[in-house]
Amino acid sequence: MVNKSKGEEDIYYAALKEPPDGRSAYIKAACGENLELLEHVESLLKI
Repeated sequence: MVNKSKGEEDIYYAALKEPPDGRSAYIKAACGENLELLEHVESLLKI
């Protein structure tokens, strides 16, 4: 389970400011090697 962190919040809110077609690339770059964080942030952005 991923604990909510400041980095997670920063990535999430910054991704919301990206155009929808650029969010995935932004999130991948921001999360780097942390696949758990990547999957969690992506799940938060899916509605």
